[in-house]
Amino acid sequence: MNKRISSNAVLSVATPDAFEPQLFDDPAGAVDCLEALYERNTRFLCQAFEGLGKAGRPLTRFRACYPQVSIETSSFGHVDSRLSFGYVSAPGVYTTTITRPKLFRHYLKEQLGHLMRNHGVGVTVSESSTPIPLHFAFGEGAHVEPSAAEGIDIPLRDLFDAPDLTQQMAEGGNGYTAFIEPGNITTSAGADRPDADYSLARLPQMPAYHLKKKGHGGITLVNIGVGPSNAKTITDHIAVLRPHVWLMLGHCAGLRNSQRLGDYVLAHAYMREDHVLDDDLPVWIPLPALAEVQVALQDAVAEVTGYKGYDLKQIMRTGTVATIDNRNWELRDQRGPVKRLSQARAIALDMESATIAANGFRFRVPYGTLLCVSDKPLHGELKLPGMASAFYRTQVSQHLKIGILALQKLAAMPSEKLHSRKLRSFYETSFQ
Repeated sequence: MNKRISSNAVLSVATPDAFEPQLFDDPAGAVDCLEALYERNTRFLCQAFEGLGKAGRPLTRFRACYPQVSIETSSFGHVDSRLSFGYVSAPGVYTTTITRPKLFRHYLKEQLGHLMRNHGVGVTVSESSTPIPLHFAFGEGAHVEPSAAEGIDIPLRDLFDAPDLTQQMAEGGNGYTAFIEPGNITTSAGADRPDADYSLARLPQMPAYHLKKKGHGGITLVNIGVGPSNAKTITDHIAVLRPHVWLMLGHCAGLRNSQRLGDYVLAHAYMREDHVLDDDLPVWIPLPALAEVQVALQDAVAEVTGYKGYDLKQIMRTGTVATIDNRNWELRDQRGPVKRLSQARAIALDMESATIAANGFRFRVPYGTLLCVSDKPLHGELKLPGMASAFYRTQVSQHLKIGILALQKLAAMPSEKLHSRKLRSFYETSFQ
């Protein structure tokens, strides 16, 4: 048996040249510097990896750190209290590390601009003490040949820092510039087919569709599948991109006999029995309805369906939505669940809505839910195969139109109006 045993000798540490902190009074200049520093440090790690084995056994570890941005304020001066972000609550030095600044350039410029204007201070860009894991230094789509490290008898994590997972469109487009389908299949505004021939080997697990606008705007639709685990996974990842709002559009079980298949449910409260976020956000924490989102959804339903005022109640109810983690709940003894649903005054039940709202609350992303009643299991009203096909043909299209219109209404609002102070705790990060 050929067993390679690596030496336990302590290696010296090689790093890029020291970076002198720089003060900026212009957010664009600060972001330029963040990009340059991040590019320099990730390039250092990639080149070190590519050089493995070319000069014999490595004699050093390789380390480069994330860039960071800091502000310092010495005043308790009161800023505009209507804002939910863009300020710090007390004097002090505030610092955060930055990753992929080029990807987040627009967001960073906006957030740093708010801080600089509200406090009348500059921002300092420097090098943090947080190492960049080798795995995160490679850019998107990078391919690493296994042969690059085959000749090295030292584990890569002895040479580089590793992730610490315990801490870690036709008709002109209507203002949109492109429609992007799963697999990055792009159709430009004004075109009726994709811009190029694509051969897609397989769809992603949660396919996404994008309506792009100029100025980093637009709408993304993600088909998340079924269940609270999927809902948590996708919102964990989308939250990193700092969306202005997310909405849950989906089907639900109607729990009231007065509801009909195809009626809409606008959630204003949630009963959480999904359990996937219990450790992160205890179930006793209330999830407030956000007025701006509720009004946008209600107005969109009215405009698309043609129902106004009191007549809107014929096709839409507002109330508590229950989210559970058991797809076959109705096949078991219903006495316990039905009693809890009745006590909660629930009007609908699904498997994702409360999870998405809870993660919105947790990550300070405005949220809302508009569901469509697809069956009524407590009243024996289920869709048969033919009925299901007709239901999906008629209702899905209308439901999506309502969701897109609601998002357009929300996008037309100033961001300081949409981002609610209801989602901020006592001592908050200063970014949106």
